[in-house]
Amino acid sequence: PPAARAFAAAAMDHIGKLGDAGAWDQIESLLAHLDALRQDARFAGDREIALREAMAAVNVANHAGGVGRWDDVSGALARIDALRQDPRFAEDGEILLQEGMAGLAVYANCRTADDAAAGDFVVRGLGMALSLLAAAAQGVAEAKQGAPFVLMAVKDAAVRWPGNAEITALKAKLTEAGVNWDSVPDWPDD
Repeated sequence: PPAARAFAAAAMDHIGKLGDAGAWDQIESLLAHLDALRQDARFAGDREIALREAMAAVNVANHAGGVGRWDDVSGALARIDALRQDPRFAEDGEILLQEGMAGLAVYANCRTADDAAAGDFVVRGLGMALSLLAAAAQGVAEAKQGAPFVLMAVKDAAVRWPGNAEITALKAKLTEAGVNWDSVPDWPDD
């Protein structure tokens, strides 16, 4: 596993750089290699490889959303969904953190996009962002730092899409959990 883990870590880092460069064919090739690792019985349950795959998916979701490549965003979110449905990783705090970060990245890219397809990802991004709160509850330090952004995103979405029933329900659920919306800062301007 050490070589496989090293490859997964390098792939995750490289995907971020390729995203900056817009090299989508190379990103897809690296993702295919990560898929092959996860399908290999020797590595299928390896937490470090799963975590690096989740981190790579965050990179893809962020970069693809920034340029309106919504199919790639969907694929990245599906990777994280698959990891979270795997009983070995379902409650892993670090993978919850990555899910939350992907959700926030998607929301940040969608909130002002003119592309109608972006709207399909607003609620999904917010739902995934809630995983940051779950990771923070587990004591994951980075999640504690990111948790306020989840609340800012929900507050912002409720203002931008006041008639959206899912966003309204999400805000109501958080209100019932004790969130004081007057103390939540506004989403930072772009």
